[in-house]
Amino acid sequence: MKAEAMRPEHIRGVKTLLDLCFGASAWSEDSIRSELEKNDSVCTVVTDGGRVVAYLAFEVIADEGSVVELAVDPEYRRRGMARKLLLGAM
Repeated sequence: MKAEAMRPEHIRGVKTLLDLCFGASAWSEDSIRSELEKNDSVCTVVTDGGRVVAYLAFEVIADEGSVVELAVDPEYRRRGMARKLLLGAM
C-alpha cells in the first residue's frame, strides 16, 4: 500500500470509494476535482494495487486545519490508515 498526493487520475477511484463508504449521494467527480484544485486543500490517497482504498481531503486556512472528507474502504479499516493520513496532513 502506498500513500501519495492525490492526482487527477485518482478522481474516479475516490468517487468509487466515497460511494462505497457513504452511498451514491456522496460527492460527484466534479466536486472531488474541485476540492483537489483548491489552493488551500491537501488531498491524499492510499492505493493498493492501483485501487484507491483511503482518501483524505484536508483544508488549511490561516493557521487552522479542517477535515473535509475522510474515507477508508471497509476491507481496510482498523489498520491505522486514517490516523496516518491525518498525521501526514498536520
